[in-house]
Amino acid sequence: LFAPPVTGIAPRHCVLRFDPARSQVLIEDTGSETGTFLACGARLDPGTPTPLPIGSRFSLGSPKQSFEIADS
Repeated sequence: LFAPPVTGIAPRHCVLRFDPARSQVLIEDTGSETGTFLACGARLDPGTPTPLPIGSRFSLGSPKQSFEIADS
């Protein structure tokens, strides 16, 4: 997503995957130094998959790098 170097974002900052059994997107921080955050400000615990319903927003390192889960 980002051309290097990007301050505050690790090369493998987090993992997003789709769980077809639950029809939802999961996000998992990979132990990044600057963190992965939900829109509410909660920092994700590294290594713990967290569901992201449609419309959820998250950020990498700071709110400047934020994203939204959208339905196609």
